[in-house]
Amino acid sequence: MSQLRGNKERIIKTATKLFIENGYEKTSIQDILDDLGDITKGSIYHHFESKEDIFNAVALEIGGNNKILFNDVRDDVKLTGVEKLRSILLCSVNSKNTSQLINMTPNYFENPKFLIAMLNQIQEVSIPQYILPIIEMGIEDETIQTKSPNELAELIMILLNLWINPLLFGGTECSLKVKCDMINNILKQYGFILFDEEIMSNIAQYK
Repeated sequence: MSQLRGNKERIIKTATKLFIENGYEKTSIQDILDDLGDITKGSIYHHFESKEDIFNAVALEIGGNNKILFNDVRDDVKLTGVEKLRSILLCSVNSKNTSQLINMTPNYFENPKFLIAMLNQIQEVSIPQYILPIIEMGIEDETIQTKSPNELAELIMILLNLWINPLLFGGTECSLKVKCDMINNILKQYGFILFDEEIMSNIAQYK
């Protein structure tokens, strides 16, 4: 049993390396096998149904590393709700994990299943575990003004994960700044802005 678990971990580790180096589309099951050297194709298919399944496992592990950072921000009693929103965004932008995911993620338009998986992650994890609780904290400490915290959480996540996602809309550094300014203008009616100068200077790397 321990050997099987060890093989699964090795497959994920090797796939992560190859996905980062070559991208999802240019990495095959055979490439993963060749890099591992001593694991058979049958062993891979014992743990994973497909290359897509391997990618999902890789993304889940990388996302788990981000969750550790996000938990610390959400639970920091010294920060206001708005400060927590900005800190989570800054953690995400600066995280090596985020950069890795962007580099390895396949084209959403050619692989819509991955876009659906991202949307499910937003609905099932990001909003209920982080964004919504933080907005509710902001309402309590009066740094966020809204009577519709659920809808505000959804709006923020749609704007951040879809509209300014370089894998969906691309764009230049200038257009990205325009979008961030527009998001700030939208959020001013709720008593805060999301993108300060520090976040703006860091987010430009994903243009």
